[in-house]
Amino acid sequence: MTRSILLITVILVYLSPSFLCADDNYFWPMKLQPVLTSKFCDYRAGHFHAGLDLRTNGRPGYRIYAVDNGHIFRLSTSFGGYGKALYLITDDGRIAVYGHLSSFGDQLDEMVRKKQIRDKRYNQNIMFTPSEYRVKKGQVLGLSGASGSGAPHLHFELRSKDNNPINPLRFGFHLQDKKPPVIEQLGIRYYSESGFNPGDPVEIEFLRLSTPQKSAQYVIPDTIVSDGYLALAVSGGDRVDGREYVYGYYGLRLYLEDSLIFIMNSDSLSYQTTGQLDYIRDLGLNRLAGKTSGGDNDENVFYRLYVPPAGRQYFWEGLEYCSGLIPPDTLPGGIRRVKVAAYDEVGNETELVFYLKSPDIAGPRPEFVSYYRFADTVEVDFLTFDKIGSVDVEYRGKSGEPYENIKSSLSSRTWNRGEDIAYLNTFRVISPYGGRDYRFHCQGDSAGITPWIYFTDAEDYSGLKVTGGPDFLRITYFPDSIFSGISLSLQNSAAAIDLDMIHRGLKIYSADIAGIELSGLTDIIIKGDGRVVVDTQIVLYPVYPDRSLQIYSPDSMMTVSFDSGSAFYPVYVTPSNSVAGKALDRNALIFDLEPWDMIADKPIRFSFNLAGLDMESDKTGAYGYIPDKDDWGFIGKSDSSELRINGFGLGKLALLKDADPPTIDSIRPRGRTKSRRPLLSCAITDNISGVAADSSLFMAIDGFWVPAEYDSDTKTFRYQVKGAIKPGAHKIEIRARDNQGNLAVRSSVFTVTGN
Repeated sequence: MTRSILLITVILVYLSPSFLCADDNYFWPMKLQPVLTSKFCDYRAGHFHAGLDLRTNGRPGYRIYAVDNGHIFRLSTSFGGYGKALYLITDDGRIAVYGHLSSFGDQLDEMVRKKQIRDKRYNQNIMFTPSEYRVKKGQVLGLSGASGSGAPHLHFELRSKDNNPINPLRFGFHLQDKKPPVIEQLGIRYYSESGFNPGDPVEIEFLRLSTPQKSAQYVIPDTIVSDGYLALAVSGGDRVDGREYVYGYYGLRLYLEDSLIFIMNSDSLSYQTTGQLDYIRDLGLNRLAGKTSGGDNDENVFYRLYVPPAGRQYFWEGLEYCSGLIPPDTLPGGIRRVKVAAYDEVGNETELVFYLKSPDIAGPRPEFVSYYRFADTVEVDFLTFDKIGSVDVEYRGKSGEPYENIKSSLSSRTWNRGEDIAYLNTFRVISPYGGRDYRFHCQGDSAGITPWIYFTDAEDYSGLKVTGGPDFLRITYFPDSIFSGISLSLQNSAAAIDLDMIHRGLKIYSADIAGIELSGLTDIIIKGDGRVVVDTQIVLYPVYPDRSLQIYSPDSMMTVSFDSGSAFYPVYVTPSNSVAGKALDRNALIFDLEPWDMIADKPIRFSFNLAGLDMESDKTGAYGYIPDKDDWGFIGKSDSSELRINGFGLGKLALLKDADPPTIDSIRPRGRTKSRRPLLSCAITDNISGVAADSSLFMAIDGFWVPAEYDSDTKTFRYQVKGAIKPGAHKIEIRARDNQGNLAVRSSVFTVTGN
């Protein structure tokens, strides 16, 4: 028998025409002028935003409505995530999700509360049959709120019949919008002319764009010079008329000449691939660019304009691996036109147009390049076999900034050896600041142009850096002083290699090793001016997408396991020993795994030998470093001598002791109160491993467990008493565990004086 649903009111509320979608199939879920704080497919930490966030004027309590005829099939409650969420299956088979509610309505609220009390568990997932709670289009379903995570708002999703999120603004809901998207920066990864492997060391450039005036077209005034493969990405976003929020791009297209080589339309997502967010959006460029505004999730997010290896997204329908990658031009000196189009759901469009030029092989190519600094002057010497007409020099303060022109002076003299004639060239720039990146290229009398030559003023850095993978490994050395000659000797069980290192910058030398797989403990000896300046060992592990592999830190205290399919592309992983340091202002042992920006498609398993590290098994937890926030986040703990955790990336991992229980304070009510239905509340905080959710939080009044809610944003644990309690003394008991398992217990007595 069908139960009638009496939530707040039984009457149907029909929205005024200004709130109706264009095709009148669905109602808007609230009777408010639609203002979106987030759109479909926007950037979130570790996942795509799967719906629309609708503003509720900073407060809870707005009615939410059934978007179509259907039935409620699920209610869920949790301290985090969507908080109180309602799931409606419409008669056309789609699923509408309403998140962060404050109420399901009196009848369902009471049903949920009784089940929570019976289970003594706040988190619930309650399912209904199609005949139990039928609703009609426009019927009130509950009230908006701030349960779960975030400030007061309504999270609204529309899902397909197979439970995949679809873009509501493309499937039944529309906004008035005449504002086109904006493009803020173009990011370029320069690969070699021989091929493309995302794990290879590359030069990265950020380009600012001209601001469009009357036309919605951005341009890059200078022609981009490249002799290899290019992987492009753009940052920016979309805005809606009269709103300050920045949204992610709905659609992007990339054209080479007049050929469409890449397209993205954010119409649908798959939960199976939403964890690829930081791989699809290019985590490396995001972090290099940094945040420039008040923490908007979609500021400085770079969208790849190509499909990377193993990238599987519904919004790339029909595209294959490397779609969008720009290959080198086979015509020396050839010029090609590139266009990027960014557009929103209603068709507003912005374009970026620029040109690519391949180097002219007849032009002068710099050789035997040397770099020096004298006080505030940087001097670069190089040899060419054609006469130089001019040199263009650019610099940037840090890797996340665009290059800028810097004035230079050029001098050349003829060098003869037998019948050979060459030119010794020197240019100088005035640059009093160290630590900058530089690049230059030359033009000959015949207008031929060379590729960019890069170097870095690294005088404030010393040490060794290893980057790349089995296809292309680069070993870079930053010496304390300048040598006239640097050589590298590398040896492990697979190969013995001797190379001269190339002088690539002010006190920076490197050697490239291609096509040789190295594995395990590797001896590295670097000599300068005939004497040994580096004698060390590193551990290299070649990780491939189609192989399983276990790797170990040099001290064997950490084991890292990759399954087949964990890696997106071949890369060398180099783990470090544990090093004493600080995390969350506490003493910690820190492991470092490079490359820091490696993202995994399947979980990577980490295991730490706590006994060997002389750490307490029941008080030690693992924490991952979050560069964007300069903070550490709890990952997991263990009650044995071996701590095991799973992760989806590399970087810094810290092991630290947490023996401090959470803090419970500000218990209310205190003393006397007239209310017989008081609000019971307290503040629960933990600054190390964090407060554990659900069953680790406990509140009781006079020994009776109550389903109190925890707000992770305000750190408040509270329960509104439903039935009137008797006058007299009453006891509140509160227990809280943190993620490490430390327990805090507090109690308080108050007196009800009301009749």
